[in-house]
Amino acid sequence: MKLVVNTLLGIGMQAIAEAVALGEKAGLDRIRLLGVLSQTAVVAPDALGQTGKGDEERLQPTISDIL
Repeated sequence: MKLVVNTLLGIGMQAIAEAVALGEKAGLDRIRLLGVLSQTAVVAPDALGQTGKGDEERLQPTISDIL
């Protein structure tokens, strides 16, 4: 059970990182974007804890720049 839950949390963090990378490439400010995302129902509360503690730099995208 823990492995399943941790997998979902990991995928959620990766999705946030990809969304932030997309927003930055579109010219959005990273800190403001994370603030807006934190107010949505789409981002899991566990993921919000990571973005609120200065860990924004850890949210690195894994998608290729070729896309």
